Amino acid sequence: MAYFTKKIKSDEDYELISAEWLDTLLFGEEIISNSQIDVNIELLKIGIQFQNLWNFKDSNDLVLKKILQVSGVRNYIKINEYDNKLWFNREAFEEMIDMLKIVNLISLGDKNSRKKSFEKFIDKIRKAKGKSDYQVEKLIKNILEV
Repeated sequence: MAYFTKKIKSDEDYELISAEWLDTLLFGEEIISNSQIDVNIELLKIGIQFQNLWNFKDSNDLVLKKILQVSGVRNYIKINEYDNKLWFNREAFEEMIDMLKIVNLISLGDKNSRKKSFEKFIDKIRKAKGKSDYQVEKLIKNILEV
């Protein structure tokens, strides 16, 4: 995902850059397996579905709950139940947050005041994740406390 964040700020040749992003996202630097391509497509779908996340008016915890209720998100971040608790996969969650940040910053364009607010929201999600022990309930609770 770091590859993508370096190119967001370019206003020139954005069509070409978008095509390069898609190639990298779907196929990576090397040929990857069909199952990995499917995972990357799911991540892209999540990004598209939540490309206007910056425009939500709800509180941070409600926005996060809305994201986590989507079956594609739940599958992507591998939410599972163990010992009567819901858990998520750290790496997949981080990739999803990176994708949401990239897509929304692109969607925001030059709305700088909204960018700062959205970036704070993403930072809060990251901090809440850090305190969650990878438990969904703690993640949602922690976003209100960070």
